[in-house]
Amino acid sequence: MVAHDTGNPGSTVAGNVSYYERSRHVVSASAHLFVDDREIIECIPFLTGAREKAYHVVYDVLKDNELYGCNANDAAGGVELCYGPRLNLNEAYKRSFGYWPTPATGTA
Repeated sequence: MVAHDTGNPGSTVAGNVSYYERSRHVVSASAHLFVDDREIIECIPFLTGAREKAYHVVYDVLKDNELYGCNANDAAGGVELCYGPRLNLNEAYKRSFGYWPTPATGTA
């Protein structure tokens, strides 16, 4: 998984998903999951169906490809954390990163 924040303070999950739905044929950027303090929405299948590519990192960064053996857009899910003054950052962070199983135990 690759995690970022949205870079858009105050934006919500619903607002981000709506933006990407409206601009899907214009903007070549996306993520699989958006998370805020209230909800998680998977807008491009990664966990619930056949995986689809989301363009959530800069494509063809040679050093990244060398280190990890692949391009993150091809191999990893993208999670975007929504944050801002009206959102509870601690809860959003917990939902973002507490959501994923830990490698050692398989539990969140």
